[in-house]
Amino acid sequence: GHSATARELLTARSAEIEAALWSAIRALNDRATTFETLASDAAKIGNHQSAVLYEQRGREARKQADVARQFMLDVNRQR
Repeated sequence: GHSATARELLTARSAEIEAALWSAIRALNDRATTFETLASDAAKIGNHQSAVLYEQRGREARKQADVARQFMLDVNRQR
């Protein structure tokens, strides 16, 4: 399945790939935080439509980060 393939890939170039994936997770979290800030700022000035859009994008980025983080934790548990 996907776990075995991911494990093989991580083993082949583990340090480089793992660092890149954790960096991507941090970037997704940063993106989510930025969107949350933009949503808050938009709401404060009464721009409801933008606030809703930014909130949605923030949730999507946070979900992607969570999925990627869980993947990394699962792969590391299987080593």
